[in-house]
Amino acid sequence: MAEINRIDYELIVSATKGNMADIGKILENFSGKIEKVIYHLAPWLPEECRKDCKQEVMIMLVQLIQTKFKV
Repeated sequence: MAEINRIDYELIVSATKGNMADIGKILENFSGKIEKVIYHLAPWLPEECRKDCKQEVMIMLVQLIQTKFKV
């Protein structure tokens, strides 16, 4: 269990230093939660549309991080 925490910590540190691959890994880890948020905001959307929205939200988050923090 300690090994997992160490890896997670290293991943977070790397992402905060601007490693876009690690930012992507973190977003992918939370993609299920992003999909749930989209479902709660727009439950009438078909599942395929929610998945498309999830991908767009993740892309926009990466763009926001790049722009705001000059990564």
